[in-house]
Amino acid sequence: MERAIDYLRSHVTQRISVTDLAAMAGLSNSHFAALFKGHTGLAVLNYQTQLRMASARELLDTTTQPVEMIAHSVGYEDSFYFARQFKKIHGLTPSVYRKHDRG
Repeated sequence: MERAIDYLRSHVTQRISVTDLAAMAGLSNSHFAALFKGHTGLAVLNYQTQLRMASARELLDTTTQPVEMIAHSVGYEDSFYFARQFKKIHGLTPSVYRKHDRG
């Protein structure tokens, strides 16, 4: 599991499938997914989203990059979708998060 987690962390901008990770681990998709969730407490997609959002928060806190550029930096082609995902997880849009954190 640690190898899969490291892989996800080092490829945060890419969408990695359960199939790819399971193949790396030499396990079936369902067995890998169950082990991953047992190890991290999250499904692979949710874990991947959390990694992306952590990277986005760091960029919002430490740079003046526009939200659209941050969205692309963390693997979202659609900045509006990124903003919706960010708000769903954090309760604030990226712009409001940035103002709140710095204000």
